Amino acid sequence: MELANRNPWYAKVAAKKLEWLRGPDREALSERHGADFIDHQIAIWTKLVRVLESGEHCPHHIRARKPG
Repeated sequence: MELANRNPWYAKVAAKKLEWLRGPDREALSERHGADFIDHQIAIWTKLVRVLESGEHCPHHIRARKPG
């Protein structure tokens, strides 16, 4: 079995997603999906970025082979 730590990669992806939600597209996103929904998404992604940065959430890819 092989584990590949994806935390460094996903922390960057999540931070970019949060930046996008908070950025210049926020108004258009709020109009399209509703301000409450976008505010909720920002709250969720803020928490996700925090736990990724602390290492509390550490996603991995798991590769294994079924025994012959």
